[in-house]
Amino acid sequence: MRLTLITAATEDALSVDEVRDHLGLTGITDHDARLNALIRGAVNAFEQFTQTILVSSTWDMYLDSFPDESYFDLPSPLISVTTVKYQNTADVQTDMPIADYMYDIYSKPAARLALTSGASWPSTYGEINDVVVRFVAGYANAASIPQKIKDGLYLWVEGVFDGKASVRDAAEQFWWNYRWVPV
Repeated sequence: MRLTLITAATEDALSVDEVRDHLGLTGITDHDARLNALIRGAVNAFEQFTQTILVSSTWDMYLDSFPDESYFDLPSPLISVTTVKYQNTADVQTDMPIADYMYDIYSKPAARLALTSGASWPSTYGEINDVVVRFVAGYANAASIPQKIKDGLYLWVEGVFDGKASVRDAAEQFWWNYRWVPV
C-alpha cells in the first residue's frame, strides 16, 4: 500500500496562538515561523506513528491487486471514498461501479472498503499499483480533533522546541489508542 496526498488539509490541527499559549509565549511572535514548522512536524509524527490521517484531506491509495478477502482497510477517520479505479485485464483504467462496494466510516483504528452483497473484486492486469482508491480522510476540522490527540501534539511541539526528547516521546503515549498497523 502506498498513499499519495492529492489535496492537503486547509486547516492546521493546532493554531500558532494555541501553541504559543501552551509554551508560555503568549504575545511573543518571534518564533511563529518555527512554531508553524513544528506544528507540521507534530502532525507528521502523529500520522507516521498512528498510520491515520489527522485533518481532512484527499488521498490516493495504491494497491497491486484487490485482496482475497471481501474487504480491505483504509486509513481513518474515513470521510468518504470518491473512486475505486483499477487496470483491467486489457490494461485499461476502469472505474469500479459504486454499486459493487461500500465503505465503513465507523471502524477504528482503520476504516474498511468492502464488497456489497453479490459483488466480487474485478480481475486486474497484474502489474504494480493496479488498484487506486481515492478517498477523503481526517477529522473535519481542528475543533473535532480529540483532545487527547491535541495533547500529544502539544507535547511533541514542546519537546522539539525545548530540546527535550523525553517530552516528545511522551506524546506517543497520548496516541496509542489511535494507532493502526496495516497488515
